[in-house]
Amino acid sequence: MQNQHNNIQNQEEESIDIKKLIYKFLNAWPIFAICVITAILVAFLVNRYSTRIYNVQSTIMVGSNDKGSIGMESIMTAIGYYNPRLSFENEVVILKSYGLTERVVKSLPFEVSYFGEGRLKSSELYKDAPFHIEFDPSHVQLINGDFVVSANENGAFQIRFPEEATPYLYDSSAFATELNMEISDKGEKEQILTVKEGEWLTSETYSFRVVDVNHDVFRDNRYRFRFTDYKTLVMQYNEALEVSPSAEGSSAILLEIQGAQPYKVRDYLDALHMEYLKFGLEAKNEIAVNTLTFISQELKQIEDSLSQVELILQNFRSDNKIIDMSSKGEEVFNRLYELETEYSEQLTRNKYYEYLYAYLKEDRDMEAIVAPSSMGVADPLLIQLIANLSELYVQRNSLGVGIRDNNPRVREIDAQIASERKVLRENLKNIIGSSDISLKDYRSRIAKLEREISSFPKTERELINIQRKFDLNEDLYTFLMQRKAEAGIAMASNLPDNKVIDDARILDDPIKPKGLLNYAIALILGLIFPAGFVLGRDFFDNKIRGKEDVESVTKMPIAAMIGHSSKATNTIVLDSPKSSLAESFRAWRANLKFLAKDQAEPKVISVTSSIGGEGKTFSSINLASVLALSKKKTLLVGVDLRKPKIYNDFGLKNDVGLSSYLSGQSELQEVIQHTQEPHLDLISAGPIPPNPSELIMGDRFWGMLDKLREQYDHIVLDTPPIGLVADTLEIMNHTDFNFYVVRHRYTDKNLLSFANERYVSGNLKNIAIIINDFQLESGYGYGYGYGYGYGYGYYDEENKKSFFNKYFSR
Repeated sequence: MQNQHNNIQNQEEESIDIKKLIYKFLNAWPIFAICVITAILVAFLVNRYSTRIYNVQSTIMVGSNDKGSIGMESIMTAIGYYNPRLSFENEVVILKSYGLTERVVKSLPFEVSYFGEGRLKSSELYKDAPFHIEFDPSHVQLINGDFVVSANENGAFQIRFPEEATPYLYDSSAFATELNMEISDKGEKEQILTVKEGEWLTSETYSFRVVDVNHDVFRDNRYRFRFTDYKTLVMQYNEALEVSPSAEGSSAILLEIQGAQPYKVRDYLDALHMEYLKFGLEAKNEIAVNTLTFISQELKQIEDSLSQVELILQNFRSDNKIIDMSSKGEEVFNRLYELETEYSEQLTRNKYYEYLYAYLKEDRDMEAIVAPSSMGVADPLLIQLIANLSELYVQRNSLGVGIRDNNPRVREIDAQIASERKVLRENLKNIIGSSDISLKDYRSRIAKLEREISSFPKTERELINIQRKFDLNEDLYTFLMQRKAEAGIAMASNLPDNKVIDDARILDDPIKPKGLLNYAIALILGLIFPAGFVLGRDFFDNKIRGKEDVESVTKMPIAAMIGHSSKATNTIVLDSPKSSLAESFRAWRANLKFLAKDQAEPKVISVTSSIGGEGKTFSSINLASVLALSKKKTLLVGVDLRKPKIYNDFGLKNDVGLSSYLSGQSELQEVIQHTQEPHLDLISAGPIPPNPSELIMGDRFWGMLDKLREQYDHIVLDTPPIGLVADTLEIMNHTDFNFYVVRHRYTDKNLLSFANERYVSGNLKNIAIIINDFQLESGYGYGYGYGYGYGYGYYDEENKKSFFNKYFSR
């Protein structure tokens, strides 16, 4: 039976009364209104005074030179270590590299930031700043501190220096302490200096001036500016840059930066485009630059030799009055010229081979090697080997920007580079060997012709030798100049592999704050918080809130619901017999005959409660009064010997009472007092005895009840609270009916478990619940078969309460 009772109770607790829930919310509408208004106001302030953040975007198309993946690359792709779009990912890493960011930052005038001071917040200015700061980058400046600038009446400016700042040298991109610079402290911090437009302010820790002042805008306003070091700027913009694919499967890159100064961010993105394309072009031009450097060094040597030989030839012709050689001499000279030209070309190629071999021995990067074709080398195998090795170095360097050396792809490329270098060295050894043989052959053939020339006359022989040297140097010079021009044209024709699709553009609407979203969130929170408060308060509230709460924790019937009043008297029925509260007691009286099963009406009635303050005495007084008003001879007995008080409400004395009779000090008739109501008598508790329990439990008390039954129609016992004193349980076993008083919004539901357990087990019979001080809440309805009354309570409370006093006092 107990388990069934618990199951029913749990089902009732788990059920949700939607209508009741809505009424709870409606009853708390002022809290909802205040929370919603407050939330909307906060959202308005956030939208009004938050710094607006804009989104700036641009798009770059990444060129792809991928040749496909074979062999090991296919295996690495299959196991997830290698991305086929590796070149695309490498470009993303380059865009996010600190080196490129530093180049961009240094190309822009971002060292000085400007701020306008408003009433509630400061906002950053950019090109619209009413002044600019020109500073000496070769001089130390104070960074990371705010300089405050204001205008004087005479057109000058007052500059207040920052409280804390750090000396920094922009030319070296280093702090003064890092450069071991000795900076003396002359008390410049927090100082205020007056300066005119264009006048330099210079000391050991700063050197700048105010220029480009817009006096109309500057007047009556204060502004701030600060110097920022390159490292901070690089970190700031590098972390702000977001790089993502523009579309799935595309090699286009979307660049995004969010910032409070959109035009400044736009300039940064545009500069990033330029430096990024320049960075890629510099890598492509590096081979051409090295080629031009190599050729220029060779040309310098040949220019000197050619000038000397030309001067010697002119002087020889002039001194010997010789213009042309003999026909035989010219024939030999032409053959010798052809051999020496071929020898010079072979010698140049041989120098390139030796240069290349030495380059390999030094284990230098082959990405920037001088191209063979630029030096007239046409060996297809050598050209292919150098091209393969250069491509591998390009891939390796791209990976090295953001990937560790122990990465499987890096290790694979390093192995390929080592193999290609080994093959190239072996090939160069063979080529150099063949070149040496060719040079030796040329030298032998040239020597043979030189022996033939030795038979010529001395003057012609000398002329041939001089002319030979001149033509040889001239042809070599022409050859190198041609190669230099070709390298220059190749460098000039180089274009970046990547290109800008969309320049930086500012999106129209700021991404922060989101006005409509903030208002929507405010509205939701403005409803959620009070709803959570109402539900939480209801969830954790264990007080009796109505008839349903009583029925959920006990099976004892409800006999009556007594209303609430603010009157200061307990004798409501006698003082206001026509009040609605008096009607609720008449309803209680009417229910007596339905509650007693064995007799028409119960004669001895006890009234108790769980604890003090629940209205037990108030209920006893008015129940006895309403019974007396029905012309029934009624006796009200104060059985609570520990706290006697009912006599005060009738203006009677407590000199003698129940304790006097039970202790044998007085006779029964001596302790009965008459009230102003003819049919109502009273036995007060009397003086407080030292042994109240023993007196109550004694035979004299039970004998007294037997005598009183013969004299009165009804006897109402105002007993002690059942939750505090054990006497009441024994008294309830000798009464005809018992009433258990609970107070609305006061009695804890758990207190009813004590009486309910005894009622369910059958140890406590003839008992019913009285709900006292009931206040009808907005939206709640109730009704039951026993009747009820409206009223205004009996506790000393204000006649009218504000909503919050009433709501939070529940």
